[in-house]
Amino acid sequence: MVDGARRLEAERLFSRAHAISTALSSPPPTDIPPEEWQHRRDRLYETALDHSTAAEGLVRDPRFTFNRGALLVQMQRSDEGIAVLIPFVHRHPNHMRALINLALALAAKGRGGEAVQAAGRAVEVEPASPRAHNALGFSLLAKGDLPASAEAFARAATLDPSTPSYPKREAEVRARLTATQAKPGRR
Repeated sequence: MVDGARRLEAERLFSRAHAISTALSSPPPTDIPPEEWQHRRDRLYETALDHSTAAEGLVRDPRFTFNRGALLVQMQRSDEGIAVLIPFVHRHPNHMRALINLALALAAKGRGGEAVQAAGRAVEVEPASPRAHNALGFSLLAKGDLPASAEAFARAATLDPSTPSYPKREAEVRARLTATQAKPGRR
């Protein structure tokens, strides 16, 4: 293929992958049984990943690399997502979505210290981003810092009061903190 044709095919594949991942971020349909939806969802994620990987193979474009890493994280293939996103973030240190996805993947793997670094960088890049503060909350939780985690979730809720999960997470962490402090032998 000539360069223009390769670019066009890569953009087509990327558009398909992006459309699938965007559709999958919506709430699940209520007319499909949950097990069937999970199976369809898994197949759709694999299709999106195949498209993104093929696009990346045709043309070097940071969007394609980021998309592949983010899809792997969404698919709960955190180790693979981390392997893609760490070098990506080194090349693009201010890429908010990459920092957030990397932080969440690291937190999911129990790598709290590294997750806090990535999420902290996301907060530095965009201090008014509720998603960055949400990622910081999860990262601090993975690190075991319950008070700071609750504060990060509270900040996310302040920045975006329309997202019910932020105050819910804050309340859950504060409840855990209270339960931990109430245990015998604690002051």
